[in-house]
Amino acid sequence: FTALNSEYLSVASNAGIQVGTSNITLMAWVYLDSLTGDRTIIAKDSQAHPNRECALFFNEGVGINVFELNYFSDIDGLALRATSFGTPSTGQWNFIVAAAVSGVEIRIRVNNGPVDSATTTLAGNSGTASLLIGALGATPGAFMDGRLAGAGYWKRLLSAQELTWLYNRGSGRSVSQLMLAA
Repeated sequence: FTALNSEYLSVASNAGIQVGTSNITLMAWVYLDSLTGDRTIIAKDSQAHPNRECALFFNEGVGINVFELNYFSDIDGLALRATSFGTPSTGQWNFIVAAAVSGVEIRIRVNNGPVDSATTTLAGNSGTASLLIGALGATPGAFMDGRLAGAGYWKRLLSAQELTWLYNRGSGRSVSQLMLAA
């Protein structure tokens, strides 16, 4: 993905991908070419309520550059940063997993390391935003600048065993291999 070219993939919203009150898992192998600007990995977020559901992205913040998960109800939202991992480097692959247990907790981890988590009473939202890979919003922006591999979106929590298997000690495995192994 090249941010200057506004490249992204899109799937129209439908019941099969609306977050609603389902538990969800978002996952991708991410290779950043730069650490400037916010860079969307996976998002189902129009950037306006009531069509905000979730967004996983690299956040170029003030004094902190980290991977972040945003999770929304129909009127509110919660942001969680992967501070245990710290600032990612350019030119290397990172395995990012974020999950939401509706009404209980959100969590994010990088490279199978420590889990950052936050409790929440927010129940997920069912909006009409498209599912985007590499961009954010109804008028897409915050484009990815780098590479994505094995991006996945599940309306369930992946088990610790499944996540460890996908990480494969940093060598990775494809999502399709996970489906065959199940």
